[in-house]
Amino acid sequence: MVQHLGVDPLHFGIIASINLTLGQITPPMGINLFVASKISNIPFERTFRYLFPMLIALIITLLVITYIPQLSLFLPNFLDT
Repeated sequence: MVQHLGVDPLHFGIIASINLTLGQITPPMGINLFVASKISNIPFERTFRYLFPMLIALIITLLVITYIPQLSLFLPNFLDT
């Protein structure tokens, strides 16, 4: 389906993986964040405060990879030729 829309399947897989990572660390369904908070015995609010800079970096990375596909497809295209 993504090939029909003109998107490389590998590029789509990378975007989907980063989006899933974002979903697993952000509330309300951030199961990884809740588990890390419980294991470390640190309140959820404090855990999220430490995660916030990483979350910003992950969102910026997602935007760059989504809108500049050459960055994520450079190595596979290089090895393919």
